[in-house]
Amino acid sequence: MNGDVKEEEAACDVGTVRADLEVTKAALDKYERVFGPNPSVAEDVKELAQRLRHAEEERARLQLELSTAEDVSVGTHAEILG
Repeated sequence: MNGDVKEEEAACDVGTVRADLEVTKAALDKYERVFGPNPSVAEDVKELAQRLRHAEEERARLQLELSTAEDVSVGTHAEILG
């Protein structure tokens, strides 16, 4: 009887491990769909996101400069036509 209990416990442990493995495989599949199978891709994505942020900041700065220059130009034009 003691041997039967150990076999049942081992069977439960194997079942638990298999269930955990399936959950882990599903999580890995989701990760790979986003980042690809190569872990260094995640670093590439971070770098690209940072470059995009810098480019967006630069664009905003240049837009402000353009707006300021247009305001000055309009003011100067109004003075000339005065």
